[in-house]
Amino acid sequence: GGRWFEPAVRRAVHGAALRLGDPACAQVLTDFRDPQGRPLRDNLQKQEADAASYVRRVFFYDGSGDARCRRPGVYAFTAPGSRIVRACPALGWLASTEKDRAEAVVIHEVLHTLGLEENPPTSEQIRAAVERRCRP
Repeated sequence: GGRWFEPAVRRAVHGAALRLGDPACAQVLTDFRDPQGRPLRDNLQKQEADAASYVRRVFFYDGSGDARCRRPGVYAFTAPGSRIVRACPALGWLASTEKDRAEAVVIHEVLHTLGLEENPPTSEQIRAAVERRCRP
């Protein structure tokens, strides 16, 4: 069965895809590299997709049963290189109240699916880059 927050998360994913369709926003894929030193854009090109269509190939599943979702400030999580993102109820709340921030969270997670690790760069550095490149 569906969770109350699924429609809001779907809207955020759709909004993130639209943003990444803007070449200025898609530049965020050149800001970061995977652990092998490849720009994330190279990993996207291997998928034979542009950024906007790639977002629609990422699976956003309910993560509400996972302890990570109970940590403050955790909206979603994934493993670098995995196309499965677990969405937390907090992302649903964010998508309902602060659409722009929720879309930025989705883009952040999409960067992880393309191989970006965290620490380094910090979550804050990733967020800042997404906000700089992908302003509405």
